[in-house]
Amino acid sequence: MKTSKIDILKFSEYSSSGISHLEKPLTKKVYSLYEKNLKFIRGTFLMKMIINEPDSDFFDIPTVPSIFQSVYQDSSSVLHKFPPMYIQNFTQKIQNIYSTPVSFAASLDLYFQEDIADYLLFSYSTFPALFSFFQTDEFCESASSFLSSFFKCTKNFLISESLLTSFFISSTVFYDHFWSVLGDRIFSISYSTCSFDMFFNIFLDCLKSCLLLMSKYHIYAFKSFISVFPKDGHSFFIKRVILQPFLTASESSTSFISKEGNKFFQSFLEKFISLPFDSKYSTQLTDTLINQSTFASILPSVSGFIWKNGVPLLFSQFDIKLLHNILNFTEIFRFRYEERRVKFSDSFEEVISFSVFPMFCGKIPPEIGIGSDLFGEAPPILNIEVNDDDNRKWRQFLKHVTDENMPITHIIKILFNPPIEYSFIIGKNEIYIKFLLDYFHTNFLSFERAVLMQETLQKLVNMNSYIQASTNRIFHHFSFSFLQKNITNLYDIEPATFLITKDIEVPFVVHFEITMSALDTIKVLRNKLISKAEDEFEYELTGFMENEWKNYKNEPLFLYRVRHIMNASSILAHIKDCSYGKRLRIILKFVNQLKTILSIENMPLWKVLFQYAVFMSSQREVFSTFLYLHHFVFMSLKLDRLWDNETQNEWSLFNAGIWAIIQNNIKMNLFYSSKENAEHIFLHE
Repeated sequence: MKTSKIDILKFSEYSSSGISHLEKPLTKKVYSLYEKNLKFIRGTFLMKMIINEPDSDFFDIPTVPSIFQSVYQDSSSVLHKFPPMYIQNFTQKIQNIYSTPVSFAASLDLYFQEDIADYLLFSYSTFPALFSFFQTDEFCESASSFLSSFFKCTKNFLISESLLTSFFISSTVFYDHFWSVLGDRIFSISYSTCSFDMFFNIFLDCLKSCLLLMSKYHIYAFKSFISVFPKDGHSFFIKRVILQPFLTASESSTSFISKEGNKFFQSFLEKFISLPFDSKYSTQLTDTLINQSTFASILPSVSGFIWKNGVPLLFSQFDIKLLHNILNFTEIFRFRYEERRVKFSDSFEEVISFSVFPMFCGKIPPEIGIGSDLFGEAPPILNIEVNDDDNRKWRQFLKHVTDENMPITHIIKILFNPPIEYSFIIGKNEIYIKFLLDYFHTNFLSFERAVLMQETLQKLVNMNSYIQASTNRIFHHFSFSFLQKNITNLYDIEPATFLITKDIEVPFVVHFEITMSALDTIKVLRNKLISKAEDEFEYELTGFMENEWKNYKNEPLFLYRVRHIMNASSILAHIKDCSYGKRLRIILKFVNQLKTILSIENMPLWKVLFQYAVFMSSQREVFSTFLYLHHFVFMSLKLDRLWDNETQNEWSLFNAGIWAIIQNNIKMNLFYSSKENAEHIFLHE
């Protein structure tokens, strides 16, 4: 009895009833965010299918609004779409695919030997949906195993290339960092003197620094691909994994603000693709890829308790129909269900959700046991043999002390010296003490699982930001032609963007992205009045440098951070090459960098720093760009009302800086602050 009392005190920190309630809300958050990520990445795959294969004749191409709205609309339960018996059979077939990738690969190869018509739709829609868009470690591994099996059993390069291209789309974290690192290097080189050999080394260095952010399963799949198609490794990687995504990213990403730099990099990649597979550059690239051995832990896991309700998959009606036909093509996967009772559709628009229970969901996560490392010794596991009456009375007692918020010291007193109102404990003290210790152990496990769930949730949150960034980049490219058809002038922007966002609630950041795409459809204007405005602005800016800068140039802030200021100025210098949407992105990036240089305590020097940085950019079109955006985008259309506060605040800082440059010229200030004058400058014939 003495030992039990010590144990109770030792593990009393696990007495709180609140611990057992940690799991449920976390589980709900994990499931909700996981499905949200799937919707975003699904939209990315569908858009990439159409972008990467522009010459393909899709019979039912999803429209821009339908793809966008499918990201935000609620999914439909499969229970409302198909008979329960069919759902059960279909789910079991999917789970068999995960456990027998070789058999499924062979079945798929046979199916496409008979009819290759839907191979692109399978590659970019059904295949990623089947493997949960490769958004967990286990699904990524399972997809890689399937790809390896398929490459070995087929001789069809077209389908193999298409499947592997689709698999790499999921590398959102890699792309986000790679574009940033590569963009900085492209921005800093001299294109006229940089040879292919020189830039190859720069490119390879950038790639090496980011490869650990690509999963090992992508590298395994690539190895399998080149083992079957050894002459196509480097050309596949450069064309499908780098060039095609770059052409999309360069349109909207502020990592690629130099038009000349973008042309240089595109030319480099096109030349690289044309090199023989056994050239020293091709060999060095493939060796770098297949020898990569270190990988960051980025993807969440679906092993164990977190996914006890199954893992959600998202399919379109077309995906289900196509997968059904593929499975039914061979005896090993054939359905034993009357097909006439199942109604299929070719629709891509409706998103259908249902859960599967792959074998890897049942595995205990290797992290189980981490609780002892984090919190110390776990309460003991006790084998308690009791009758139903004792068990019932214990639950009543536990509810009572919980409702009363009774301190653990009081509970211990009751268990060891039961007062008359707890007479049912008398003679059974040891049993109830074991009950309490077992309760502590249960709470300890709940706490441990909650910690692991929180880790999974954080990984999903991180993935969400990368997936959204990737989706926004691709949607900019994908939506451009749609918006261009619907926008003939500035005042068409709102109704055109409404066609995309109507009937759904979308985040501020997404409204911003759509507006940037719409602004990019507007032709950048040039005329004599615009040039005159830029001349006047340049004169005022030069006056500041000649008359006022001398009072500030020896400030420690400017002396010690001049290199960083010049870097920010060089960003602004590229405004001339860009459309209005990208100009605004560059402006916001410029402001963000100046904020970082200045820091909060030095904000009184904002206008001085701003004027110096704008002057050093040597970019006259900053002023005409500002006037256009200020009067029409912000003041007239008020498109910023649906943007996030940070974006609005950064524009406000830019706004204040520009007006500060011309503040001493009252006539100029009054003239250019007039909307009527702005309309005359930009909108007159």
